[in-house]
Formats: sequence, structure tokens, C-alpha cells
Amino acid sequence: MTARTIARGTVRCKALTKTGGPCGGYVPTGSEYCFAHDPALAEVRREARARGGMNSRKDIRIQKAVSGDLREVLDLLEDALRGVLAEIGYADALVARELPDGSLELIDGHLRAETTPDQEVPVLVIDVDEKEAAKLLAALDPLASLAESNASVLADLVAEVETESSALQAVWDDLVAQHAAAPPFEQRAAPPEIELPEAFQVVVECRDEADQRAVFERLTAEGRKCKLLTL
Repeated sequence: MTARTIARGTVRCKALTKTGGPCGGYVPTGSEYCFAHDPALAEVRREARARGGMNSRKDIRIQKAVSGDLREVLDLLEDALRGVLAEIGYADALVARELPDGSLELIDGHLRAETTPDQEVPVLVIDVDEKEAAKLLAALDPLASLAESNASVLADLVAEVETESSALQAVWDDLVAQHAAAPPFEQRAAPPEIELPEAFQVVVECRDEADQRAVFERLTAEGRKCKLLTL
């Protein structure tokens, strides 16, 4: 898929979000919908998802940051990341949500954004509200920390990889040392059990957007808790 630039107008998107509120995003000149909701761009969105979910490329001058991610950035980690970006580039998209004023609120990828503030980078823009964004952020770091690495495999991998970044090499060497000193996996404490509340849902297929809107409005009028989903 060829990347293209769409001129943004001053009109707000008339679509509803999955929570039932107005989208609020700006629309391209001559359209009534933003990129995420324009029926004419459905194929473009499908291609974007198939290529890894990078459905938006924007200048990463993010105006706001989720408060839950206010953590101290260590100089060593920042230098190591800068080494990766210099040698390889971006291999994964940042995660953000669009605010009513059209700006992006960054959910994940703060260090990468701060390391390359003037670079155009891939951004995955998701349709979540403030509470859902906080919940997602709270889950990202703990899930990442659960990942386990085999010490010998990690050591072999680091030995085979070459880098010109001394900071990145120092991080890899430290990882190998940490995993070598860690107790065997079977001796580690089991992670806490996660309680998942029961949920009973029904998925209704609609003919088009107008039918989707009518079904949504009817169910919400009956007191049902509904979310809109467009694939």
C-alpha cells in the first residue's frame, strides 16, 4: 500500500465511537468522516491492519501523555534505544488515542517518542476513552515483565549479534548476567491468579453504518450497554 497524505479540514467527523459518543476527529476536506470511520477508506484500513496495524503515520509531536506512564527515563536505556533506532529504525508502532481537539494522547512508546521527537514514525491510533487508555497502560508493562528468556539462548543470541552502540551492548551484557544469576524457572514463585469477571455478550452483524446506528440507538434506549465496532 502506498503511503499518502490526506489534507485535514476543520469539520468534525459525524460518526459515533464505540462508546456512543461523537468521534470528534477532524475529517479530510470534502468528506464527512475521519480516516477511522470513512466507509470509502474501509479497504485502506484493512490493508493497514494486515501490514501490522499501523493505520496512521503522523508527526510524533504528541501534545499530551498519559499520566500513569510518568516514569524516570534512565540515561543508559535512552542511549541503548537511540542505538537501536539508529541501526534498525522503528519495528513497532507507538500506541495513541485521538482527542476531541484532533491531538494525539500517547499511551505506549513514550521513550521512543522522546528519543526521536522530530521524526515521522508509525502510530497505531486506537478508539478508547481515558479510562480504557489507563487500563491498557496498566496492563502493558506488567505483561511485558512476565516474558521469560532462556539464559543460554539469550547469551548465544547476544554473542551472534553485532552492534556499533556501546550503550546497547552494555544493556545486552547486563541482561545476560541477570538471567544467568536468576533461579531456574521452576523455582520461581507462581504469578498471582487473575480473576476475570463473567461477561455475556451478543455480536450483531449490520447491513451498513445506518443500520448499525439504528441498532445501537435502539439497544441503548433499552438500557443496554453497547459499543460500536467497525471492521
